[in-house]
Amino acid sequence: MNARRIAVLLLIAVAVLIGCGRSDKSTAPADEVLMKADMNFAETISTKGLPEALKLFLSDDAIQFLNNTPPLRGKEAILENLLNVQPQTITRNPLKAEVASSGELGYTWGSERILLSFPNGPAVAQYVKYVTVWKKDDAGVWKILIETTNTSPPSREG
Repeated sequence: MNARRIAVLLLIAVAVLIGCGRSDKSTAPADEVLMKADMNFAETISTKGLPEALKLFLSDDAIQFLNNTPPLRGKEAILENLLNVQPQTITRNPLKAEVASSGELGYTWGSERILLSFPNGPAVAQYVKYVTVWKKDDAGVWKILIETTNTSPPSREG
């Protein structure tokens, strides 16, 4: 099964889990806390760079799905992959967060603008949409469990 199918199946599973876990009670405060976690991740990317942000926010068993590559499994594999990535500046724009009624799993989605730098040419902007699945660690801190992106035209929402 290719990485895209795996990503789609995982996203469907998360949506089903979250949908089944919802009750009549509101999870608005939990949704806001998760949105804040994604906003903090975005701010850390901006101020400290992607490698440091991932070190702080990834769970040890995280999985990352990138275009045209097999899934990267585990924090160390994801960080090691960054050694092969072109220098970049990322602007992340979280747009939505939702937490399961259990309070231990949630997702965010949004858009990113990635500015790739090349030594012998102009920088090139790339735009992606992302879905991030988060889980709470033993200390109750939101950590990234699954990250997936796909390229898109520039976002009208941010």
